[in-house]
Amino acid sequence: MTEPKLIPTSEELILIGMLGGPGAGKSSQCRLLAQVFEVEHVSVGDLLRAEMNREGSQHAAIIRGNMMEGTIGPKELTVGLLKSHIRQRAEQGMRVFIIDGKYTHLTLFYSTLTLQPGFPRNLLQLQHFEVEVGAFKWLIYLDCPEETLIQRLLPRGRFDDGVETIRGRLRTFRMITSEVIEYFQMVGRLKALNGDQTMATVHEQLTGVVSEVAELRQTYELVQKGL
Repeated sequence: MTEPKLIPTSEELILIGMLGGPGAGKSSQCRLLAQVFEVEHVSVGDLLRAEMNREGSQHAAIIRGNMMEGTIGPKELTVGLLKSHIRQRAEQGMRVFIIDGKYTHLTLFYSTLTLQPGFPRNLLQLQHFEVEVGAFKWLIYLDCPEETLIQRLLPRGRFDDGVETIRGRLRTFRMITSEVIEYFQMVGRLKALNGDQTMATVHEQLTGVVSEVAELRQTYELVQKGL
């Protein structure tokens, strides 16, 4: 029997997904939003790592294996961790959640490579999340040209960030997320922003989008007034 959603609180929750290619700045923007608004920035990668390192976790080996292979793993595991975290924070009074799918790929020698498709990353993951947790109000998509993302990633100087490796990551991103973006656009729940701008400009536009949530509008107006 499927465990019920977060009822009775699920109808009161505002769930927002964040999607963008590697280098689009999703996690940085999520952290900035959490400093301005009473929103919870939920990092899928942080939840997976915490579960992997939790003593006695029955999922540790699966998560470690997925990270070694560079895959995010079973939707049931990822969504289950999200559901547990969101329920806990909802019981503490949090109502708005921005979910960022940044996670880590472990190499053979336990160096790390950060993979950043966002969340939800495919339709199966989306469908399972909306059944188990609740419907997304929006998907925010930070759209950046490929060359901009390459320029942002190259200065990091990591072994994995050669141009061809980056192009491969971008092709993978487009391949696995295109259906999700098209779906949210079709149902009128896509908020696409130009990510090829300064961090400050993107942040300003994002705060405008998030302030459309009625509960957060007053906070945004105070920020605009510099209070």
